[in-house]
Amino acid sequence: MKGYQRMVDLWNQYAEDHPGASPYDLKSLKDFVKDIAFGIDGVEDNSNPAEGTVMVYWKQFMAGWRRENDAIPKNTTLSFIKYELPEILKTEGKEIVKNKRPRRFGTQNHFLHLGRQLWGNDWVVYDKPATRVYDWADLLAIVCSSARVGEYIESTCRAGSGRGLYYRNVTFGVFLNEHGNAEFAVQLVRDAKGMTDAPDKRPEHSLYEGLGPMPLICNPMLPILAILIATKAFKDYETIEDLLDIQPSEGEMIHLQWKESVLDLPFFKSMSARGTPGKIETATAFSKRLRLLGFRAGYPRPPTIHDFRAEGLYWIDKLYTVAQRMKHAGQKDPNTYNNHYQPNNSGTDGQGSYFGLDVRSIANDLFRGLTLARNPQLLQSLPAEKQEEFQNSSEFSKIENELAALRGRRDTDSITRRRNLYAERRRLTEKEVRKYQKAQTLHPSREDRSLQCYHRCIFDRVRFLMPERDRLASTLFDTHALRSPTGLSALRDMVALCEKDAEVEFRPGLEPGKCHC
Repeated sequence: MKGYQRMVDLWNQYAEDHPGASPYDLKSLKDFVKDIAFGIDGVEDNSNPAEGTVMVYWKQFMAGWRRENDAIPKNTTLSFIKYELPEILKTEGKEIVKNKRPRRFGTQNHFLHLGRQLWGNDWVVYDKPATRVYDWADLLAIVCSSARVGEYIESTCRAGSGRGLYYRNVTFGVFLNEHGNAEFAVQLVRDAKGMTDAPDKRPEHSLYEGLGPMPLICNPMLPILAILIATKAFKDYETIEDLLDIQPSEGEMIHLQWKESVLDLPFFKSMSARGTPGKIETATAFSKRLRLLGFRAGYPRPPTIHDFRAEGLYWIDKLYTVAQRMKHAGQKDPNTYNNHYQPNNSGTDGQGSYFGLDVRSIANDLFRGLTLARNPQLLQSLPAEKQEEFQNSSEFSKIENELAALRGRRDTDSITRRRNLYAERRRLTEKEVRKYQKAQTLHPSREDRSLQCYHRCIFDRVRFLMPERDRLASTLFDTHALRSPTGLSALRDMVALCEKDAEVEFRPGLEPGKCHC
């Protein structure tokens, strides 16, 4: 809806600048589409517009226009975009990019790199400690179900709708697993794309505790159970011990009921201090935090949710039938996977097959992981020399001079202008850092750690101030069962994070039992 209105607004602005322009006039439309193409910044170090992006904007305009006016003939400018527009752009020093961005795959290694950064070495302190737990629970749910970013939380395409996963859509149970041990499991219902009018067809996904030991960082039940205990969501169970005492019968699952008060609450709620308490998390906020986490983890181009979705569907396609893959993915067309998700390296071993050797997959899997480049030594700030150059640039100096002129002024206009200038300065600084990160050289075998910026040392110096995070930085990367002493210790620490207001509650020497001021 926003995209439709944006394009109609752009047309209205164009019509004001070009009296007599009409969307039913081919010449006007061609000129309008050309302006759209020139306004696209491009991505990945290529400033040229992509044909697909121009086409999307054009279709948004067509759809938005026909909501309140007579429809524009469908094929009016499609041939223009494909054949005439590229020639026009060439005369202006631009070109239409025909090929799409290559598909990237968020393999298990990339997932673990994000986990190590978030839990083992993160210098960022969130407004609420629970944000770290909720984000990891959401990411695990997405990775394990190959979901899109806006199917458990509020999508950017459904802004303000409040749609997503709620407790009433979640089923939690305990059953006896194949080893005869009690095991927790949860079933989530995805508010899948294109299924607004078919809620009975929405994909359902089961996440579980696991048969045996596994790296705790990979156990989706750990953060989910921590959230449920901290929220006191269960009707008949309050503590971890109460849940551990449940003994189901063989072949049956005990359904744990929710309290009536939580049924209409979002399962993944926003924990931001700026947000409304209890409001559903938004894809915009979550994706922004994930992107920044990716930078901190060493990715010049951080992995996205869709990268993890692509990797998940690759494995589902290998292990299950086409019908199961389509239901898992929430897709109606069996060709969607082949056309948009399947890697060009199909995972086959032609060498081993031809020469009668054991068929191997490790090389293909690792090459798929190379679609996401990572630099463990990625700097998080500009070196002193680059910082000096940047601060002496005309753009930066202009902002600094204007801020100096506004210093001391208390009127509303000055305060607003100062706030905008600070935001612009942050944007310029971030842009310069990202530019430097992309150009930074990778030395994979270098032992010299002097290149690492000071950010990577912060957590080790201050972790003693955050006992829960201090312990989780170790326990989450051990291989244990959830019900083991180590697993339960990690669970209790995550519950504590969900219940705390700050990761650092007091400074050394100012503990409640020591400070009487």
